[in-house]
Amino acid sequence: MNVNKFVNNFGRCHLRGGFFLSAMAWAMIASRMYADNYTWDGGAGPANDKWSAASNWGFPDTTDVAPPFLDVAGLTNSDIFFAGNIRLIPKVDRTYFIRSLNFNSGAGPFVITPQNSEILRLGAGGIVNNSANIQTLAISLSLSNSQIWNAAAGNLGFSGPVNLNASTLTFAGIFNSTVSNTVSGSGGLVKNDSGTLTLSGAAANTFSGGLALNNGTVLAQKANAFGSGFVTVNAGNLDTATHNQTVGAVTLASGVINGTTGIITGSTYQVQSGTINARLAGGAAMTKSTAGTVTLTSSNLHTGGTTINSGKLAVNNSAGSGTGSGTVTVNNSGVLAGTGNISGAVILNAGSAISPGDVNLVSTLRTGSETWNSGATYIFELKDVDAGAGVGWDALSISGGLTVAAASGNPFFIDVRSLTLANSAGLVNDFDSSQNYSWTIAQTVSGITFGVGESEATVFQLLLGGFANSLDGGTLSLATANAGKDLNLVFTPAAVPEPSAVGVLAVGFGLLLLYHRRFRH
Repeated sequence: MNVNKFVNNFGRCHLRGGFFLSAMAWAMIASRMYADNYTWDGGAGPANDKWSAASNWGFPDTTDVAPPFLDVAGLTNSDIFFAGNIRLIPKVDRTYFIRSLNFNSGAGPFVITPQNSEILRLGAGGIVNNSANIQTLAISLSLSNSQIWNAAAGNLGFSGPVNLNASTLTFAGIFNSTVSNTVSGSGGLVKNDSGTLTLSGAAANTFSGGLALNNGTVLAQKANAFGSGFVTVNAGNLDTATHNQTVGAVTLASGVINGTTGIITGSTYQVQSGTINARLAGGAAMTKSTAGTVTLTSSNLHTGGTTINSGKLAVNNSAGSGTGSGTVTVNNSGVLAGTGNISGAVILNAGSAISPGDVNLVSTLRTGSETWNSGATYIFELKDVDAGAGVGWDALSISGGLTVAAASGNPFFIDVRSLTLANSAGLVNDFDSSQNYSWTIAQTVSGITFGVGESEATVFQLLLGGFANSLDGGTLSLATANAGKDLNLVFTPAAVPEPSAVGVLAVGFGLLLLYHRRFRH
């Protein structure tokens, strides 16, 4: 007996306005709890593109049986396959519950549509496109299990709304997927593999279970495309383009967060490694952790401050403030570097470092007021003695004042390193140990402040292990200049010794002896 026809046509009994399956129907359904394959062959008569038309299907390949549509657990094991090029716009004329949807190799460009407002409910098998043609689902989709939509051999397009419910939807494949409608539910999205997932449409996505990017690209083509939950970038490219996004916690473990004019407003910013080219906003703080390097290139707007606990934060913006308006605090094993601008104050704590430009890159880093605490380090690089600050040597341009909170017994370190013109460790160009030099390494607006009884002669310790040029007996030291507003690194050559009295007498006696010898002859 054909179970589907039995269930659909005879297995219903009317009782007080409701429906229930007869005991016989339940028994037959229970015997079919395994996955059934249904292949679309488009064999129905003219103008009949309905899913419910049995002659459009092969079960398993040759018998005309339409897939079941009732919401019964045993009937959700249906695996649907599309192949060939016949009837490329199937109409879903009932709400179907299926385990998976598959497009075989060689399948034409199908567009699956509803007859009216039907919903296609998908189980754990998900969707796979093994055809080189784009496959489009122009129907409302609802997930009953976590699953994968795989653009394995061709693109996938979804123009109907997608309801995740509480499930996790993973987009995979080397080809691209586009969702041009809303994504809702308490579940979340995961992006794997190298393809691009584009989230577009008119209305915002409201899913709240978060977005995790593990590879490839997720591209926003509308405001609030990323839902309201967390956003985690483990690898790949998250691109806001020109669209603003308001999300939960933002984590950059690796990869890139891109954007042109689009602004991301997160509840927190946890960064470990990678690059952020998009603009960040909101009252949240940024925390840099792990040994990696994070590069900021935009004018950011967040106000919660920035803390560097480990690794390097390179601020390379060209306008505005790369770290927003808050204070930047650099803790033990953290490094603040870059060629950009920081409007907030900078605090260097013990074990931290500041490095204008970067290692083997001379530049100027511009900041607000700075505080240099004991045990912190300024990594200063010099490659050309007379090329100017920011070109020949590193410089800090401080819009406020510099407070040096160090002491003679607990100094602040200046790590002096020499570079070649090719920006590699080596000899400084044109350095002459017989000449005097003075290089401004920090320039302030309101002056340099030392503790009571301290000065530039007592609070600093120079580290010269990375300076390759011979000093030939000369000395490097630090001195304030410009009415106490600048800090200079000064080189003083070795003193030329004056002739001694004995030496002068010896020379005089020699000349006198020579004179007498000539006179006698």
